[in-house]
Amino acid sequence: MTSTLLPIIPPIYDVLFDFAQSDGFWANLETAFGTNYDVVKATQLRQQWQSRNFSQLPEIEVLSGEVLGTANGAYSSSKNKIYLSAYFLNTASSAAIINVILEEIGHYVDAQINPVDSAGDEGAIFAELVQRGALSDSQLALLRAENDWQR
Repeated sequence: MTSTLLPIIPPIYDVLFDFAQSDGFWANLETAFGTNYDVVKATQLRQQWQSRNFSQLPEIEVLSGEVLGTANGAYSSSKNKIYLSAYFLNTASSAAIINVILEEIGHYVDAQINPVDSAGDEGAIFAELVQRGALSDSQLALLRAENDWQR
């Protein structure tokens, strides 16, 4: 992990800890990932996050724009790795970087608890829910209509 990311990681852990502690955890998980997820795996993740154990989260690697194209971030389930654009990392605000990492963590969670990719942009839905606790119906509909494989 690059030293640029070091100050970004603790706030991400705080968001995930707060989410795991929240009363809305299960409802928000269902909103982001549907109803057919593996409850045992989701419970394990929740317990780990409640204990501030984030060791299961994917490694973050910074890549050049030639590799990621226009994407700010990506998650590879086959390599269990989050990728961030070097340009994005060097030019974006801390809040924007945190949002992208949380979105990619959402894709990671989906890959862990669901046998198939959830409909829409579940990573963006997850990032919004863990940070703000809610989405409007129109925001949710828009994100559910997105094809996150083609961004």
